[in-house]
Amino acid sequence: MRRGIFLTAVVCIVLLAAPFRAPAGEGDDTYRVLPVGGEELIDLDFVPDITAMQSEILEVKPGPTDHQIRLTALSPGKGAFIVNNKTGEVLKKLKYHVIRLELYQRFANVKRLLKSLHGISVTYEGENIVVDGTTSRQGLDRILRLREAYPEILNLANTSSP
Repeated sequence: MRRGIFLTAVVCIVLLAAPFRAPAGEGDDTYRVLPVGGEELIDLDFVPDITAMQSEILEVKPGPTDHQIRLTALSPGKGAFIVNNKTGEVLKKLKYHVIRLELYQRFANVKRLLKSLHGISVTYEGENIVVDGTTSRQGLDRILRLREAYPEILNLANTSSP
C-alpha cells in the first residue's frame, strides 16, 4: 500500500518550480548538472535506507551494492534529494539541474575549456551558460573568444586589474 510515499520514504525528491539559478558556492548550495537521460551512480560511506522514488525530473533507485544509489534524469528542471540512514538521520543532500542533452554537451565543453582559469565559475541558468568571476586580462580575452563559438555564454567575468 502507498501510505503517504513521501512520509515513509527516506529518499525524498523535492521539486522546485522556480526558475533555476545555480549558486556559485560549494556544498549543499551547489547544483550538479545532468543531461536528460543521464544517470549517476552515487557511492555512499553508509548504507542508505532507500525506497525507489520517481518525480517528473528525477528517479532514484537502489544501486548495485548496498552503499550505492542510482539517479536517472528524466526531464529538464530542477530537483533535489535527501538520503537518510536507517535511523532517519539526514546524511546527504544533493541538488540537481537537468538540462537538454545538446545544451549539456555545450556546457561541459565550455567548463572543460575554461577549467584552467582560476577564479572563474561556469554554471547554467535557463538557456545560458554563465561565466562569472575574476580573472586576468588574458583569461577574459579567452572567454570573449570562446563566446564567439558559444553564443549562449553569458559573460559576467571581469579582470582583476582596473
